[in-house]
Amino acid sequence: MNKKGFSLVEVLIVLAIFTVMFGLIFDIFISGQNAFQSGPEQQDIQNKVRQGINAMTRELYTSKTSKITPLAASPNDNYIIFQVPIGYDTSGSLLWGANGMENYKIKFSVEDQNLVRSILNTALNVVEQRVLATDVATSGLKFVLPPGSNTLSISLTVQKDVYRRPLSENLTTKVTFRN
Repeated sequence: MNKKGFSLVEVLIVLAIFTVMFGLIFDIFISGQNAFQSGPEQQDIQNKVRQGINAMTRELYTSKTSKITPLAASPNDNYIIFQVPIGYDTSGSLLWGANGMENYKIKFSVEDQNLVRSILNTALNVVEQRVLATDVATSGLKFVLPPGSNTLSISLTVQKDVYRRPLSENLTTKVTFRN
């Protein structure tokens, strides 16, 4: 018998092979597209975490351990209140405060997924507030100051969902107090 054409089994096998090939190609395409789209978002959260850490480090560097509350001895401390030198008194001793105001304090904390720098008056009421970074993860800010140490460890985590995929960046630094 002389056959011309393909049998049903042959057509189904070729169809199955093409389906698998197109599925693999589509999967590679989607993965590449997701990586391309999430690249700028990953860079954005890296910038946020770096800006937040840099802002905190600049101010904390000028403080000293006796001017910090709480003493950040536990990894569960997610805020810090401190003072920085603002000048000298008539006897030449350092005056401590914030924003040029004696006895005022600076507070770094996370509020509504924002890293916030607050200025507190002597009654510990907020008189000024500024957002340093957004998209901070829940429990994404940690301060640790071991007892007797002059070096504070700061950890900041920023997290954002991009195309149904969580992206996060964590940065840890150490600040040795100058004063």
